[in-house]
Amino acid sequence: MADQSHKNALEAWSLAATEHKRAIEALLNQARADGRLEITAETEEYARRAEEAGRKAKAAWERLRATSADPD
Repeated sequence: MADQSHKNALEAWSLAATEHKRAIEALLNQARADGRLEITAETEEYARRAEEAGRKAKAAWERLRATSADPD
């Protein structure tokens, strides 16, 4: 079973990655709406990496939860 502090850290990482992705999406959407941002390849790559990090964090968290579930 995974150490509780490891589980807590992984959960925090997962939540932070998800919130980071949401913040980037909100900023991009607002900038687009205001006409202040032209989406470039660099901007799209940054958003893609944030999305990928969020997916990886969520998958790692789900794997940890599945392997450390208490059998009741």
